[in-house]
Amino acid sequence: MVNSRTAVEVSGQVDRPTYYITPVGEWVNYERGVSAGGIAPIDKGEVARFLTESQLGCLSTDRLRAYGLGNLTTDRNQRMVEKMMEGDHLVFYFDKTLRSMGRVVQVVESEDLSLWLFGDRRYKFVVFLDDFRELGLPASTMAESLYGKGDGVVRGLRRLSELNGTKLEGLLG
Repeated sequence: MVNSRTAVEVSGQVDRPTYYITPVGEWVNYERGVSAGGIAPIDKGEVARFLTESQLGCLSTDRLRAYGLGNLTTDRNQRMVEKMMEGDHLVFYFDKTLRSMGRVVQVVESEDLSLWLFGDRRYKFVVFLDDFRELGLPASTMAESLYGKGDGVVRGLRRLSELNGTKLEGLLG
């Protein structure tokens, strides 16, 4: 489902990854899929039955990280997920802090995988991640840098503009 991307020069500019910020709705789902005390919580062998050979081949490690996104009352999240490209970054917001981020490897649409991972079919857009890192950046610092004001509260999956993605990259170092 995720689109592949290579760094391509267009008019002297390199195609940059897009940054997405998502609020963590339920901390337990974050721990089940993304980070259990900093450790990748998913065993590749356990999710193999939910994936095609091609999907499984995209996952290069035995320990995996994944986060489920779903639609609420509209298909807004689905439209955003369909724009995600391999190499984009998903940043996790929780308790007024940008907690962590990972690089998108692929997105798999699977209610069965979602049910197995998170106990709920609603999070059917499962985003597999690598290059994970903890952040600990106050959301207010992000909001001030990107928007010049605000409390930094993230209320839904947000796709940053290229300019704001570059600013966030600078903040994260």
